[in-house]
Amino acid sequence: LIGFYIPELKALFPGDAIFSLGCGRLFEGTGEDLYDSFAEAKKLPPDTLIYCSHEYTEKNALFALSIDKNNAHLKSYYKNIIELRANNKPTVPSLLSLELDANPFFQVFKPEFLRTNNYNNAVEAITKLRQLKDKFKG
Repeated sequence: LIGFYIPELKALFPGDAIFSLGCGRLFEGTGEDLYDSFAEAKKLPPDTLIYCSHEYTEKNALFALSIDKNNAHLKSYYKNIIELRANNKPTVPSLLSLELDANPFFQVFKPEFLRTNNYNNAVEAITKLRQLKDKFKG
């Protein structure tokens, strides 16, 4: 993860690696690099604020819902996103605990998610999810 974590503020600035309900493209890195970034972020305190570099949350939510449509945390967050954006308010920063529950790229750490989606391991899952996101038109 190329970014900055400020423990005193419980603030993560992940650059273009992690977004609310999403992640950055794999231009120069690999799926394993992306997995490593999420694994590092996952170690931080759950009340860490994630200051991602772009406001992509609403579009990321549509992709996330297409992948994980039964995720109650994601459905609830999506309602909040719609309300915030309707009032021209940002969705950033996001809370790590929320991302752990709703972001499909954090779901790869959950064996149930891997089984349900027929992934052999988390690196394969995160790589394929990013490839699906690249093609997503929602």
